[in-house]
Amino acid sequence: MDERRRLIELVLDERLSVTTASHALGVSRKTAHKWLSRHREHGLAGLTDQSRAPRSQPHAMSDAIRETLLSLRRKHGDGPHQILFLAARALPGVRLPCVSTVAELFRREGLVASGRRWRSPSLHRTRAGLGESRRPNEVWTADHKGRIRVGRRYAYPLTVMDHWSRLVLGIDVHESTGTEESKRSFLRIFRDFGLPDRIHTDNGTPFASPGLGGLSRLSVWWMKQDIEVTRSRPSSPQDNARHERLHRTLKERTARPPAETLCAQRRRTRDFVRWMNEERLHRSLGCTPAEVYARSAREYVERPREWEYGAHAEVRLVRSNGSVKLGGAYISVARALYGERVGLEEIGEDLWRILFRRTVLGVAKLRGDRVEMLAPETEPESEDDDA
Repeated sequence: MDERRRLIELVLDERLSVTTASHALGVSRKTAHKWLSRHREHGLAGLTDQSRAPRSQPHAMSDAIRETLLSLRRKHGDGPHQILFLAARALPGVRLPCVSTVAELFRREGLVASGRRWRSPSLHRTRAGLGESRRPNEVWTADHKGRIRVGRRYAYPLTVMDHWSRLVLGIDVHESTGTEESKRSFLRIFRDFGLPDRIHTDNGTPFASPGLGGLSRLSVWWMKQDIEVTRSRPSSPQDNARHERLHRTLKERTARPPAETLCAQRRRTRDFVRWMNEERLHRSLGCTPAEVYARSAREYVERPREWEYGAHAEVRLVRSNGSVKLGGAYISVARALYGERVGLEEIGEDLWRILFRRTVLGVAKLRGDRVEMLAPETEPESEDDDA
């Protein structure tokens, strides 16, 4: 401002030419003429900096779009990607702003909670997991979402999801993690959606047990439907990260705070399933899960056929204590297999592989009337293999 006033004094008061004055102050003649013109029109107030904002913004967000985005944000509480997806459905054919513009709008309106972003220290480590499935019903994931205090009781939501499409196949709010309640839920899901090729769970109840192969009554029932059963590593929720993310969203939308009664909590959960499947955008899919999921062609069978182990295998019926007898020894298999037929394949001298249907449960080394159990991956090479 001092230099601009000095320029005016040199030209108007001291009667110097514009060329001489601009040379003395080290500015161009064009700049000098600009400030002289401003002074003639507005006086000293014209020497202040003017706004550089464009006079017109043809692509600016309209008030109607702005109010639609803000109302959707307040109603659903989702991020800018999801809000734009919902706005595109509410305003078909209307040009919407980009994601960063919507995010800035939410920040200006105070609709974004400030906080430090947490980054996992193991972000760059190699982690085992399910990997990528290629089609619907190739892999289903299942788990219990801990326990939720509902009124004076505890609730245990059982969650089942298709890994490829992210479709939530069912969330049933149970009063325990018992086998029978879980079996009823899976029976309904099997009849509604068919059977998957594989079900992946953690090592908790009712999906696994401490017995051989980690078999439980529920997993044995799945295997009799010719479903492969796989599990995460112990204490490794990152092996089923997609399902854990489902649990996080479920807790945020239905259990903070939970409903007062189990019936109300179940209604809230049903609304959540509909929202997840039919309304919520999954960015990796570019659409909702319901738009890409297809029902399985495999049907649930009430009485599955007996498994044929082949003529080379010894077939034994599992006793009530979970054991089978081979020669003079009793091999402890799993109580969950009570009444089921298992196959015993001799793979070496006093060395037997134990199978239930197509799954290898372990290897038994007979030492007279004693049995030493070996894990399938530690199976020693037999003399035939060496030959």
